[in-house]
Amino acid sequence: RKKVTFKLTFLIAGGKEVGPVLNSEFELFKGDTTTLTGTGTPNILSPWVSSHPSVASIDSEGNLIAINAGTTSITYTNDKGCSATVTIFVAYHPTFFTPNGDGINDEWTIIGLGNKEFKVSIFDRYGKLLKIITQNDSGWNGNYQGNSMPPNDYWFQLEYLKNNNTVPKIIIGHFSLIK
Repeated sequence: RKKVTFKLTFLIAGGKEVGPVLNSEFELFKGDTTTLTGTGTPNILSPWVSSHPSVASIDSEGNLIAINAGTTSITYTNDKGCSATVTIFVAYHPTFFTPNGDGINDEWTIIGLGNKEFKVSIFDRYGKLLKIITQNDSGWNGNYQGNSMPPNDYWFQLEYLKNNNTVPKIIIGHFSLIK
């Protein structure tokens, strides 16, 4: 899994600590880890706090793990009471789906990017484009031109903008259709 370093820094104006500076949001995928680093002396009791530990947990050293799809805020507080908060989107792509009409795992989609605009292109193993999904779609039901696709591995390309919708990001992966 990838490892990302994210640094919180405090502005010094005339030798005085005036507050933190950091990007206001970033994305991880379920299972990703990162280490957040704050400047100044950390608050001795609990310098790092996750608003939703079931989405992403963080220890007192700033080691964060993305656990479940969703959104959380991570706040760092130093010993002077200055704090900074970053929003983290934890996304997830299921490794399989079972489009058999039972209402469980019948569609495949990316989960956890919040209200971000995204596009997912789904391909068969030969590279044929089967479906394009956006944030407005519910997902792929395993059909192509009205026909049910066979059990197999399929590939996806996720495209979205990260860092406050300023940096293009592409993620490629695969999943299985199981019947």
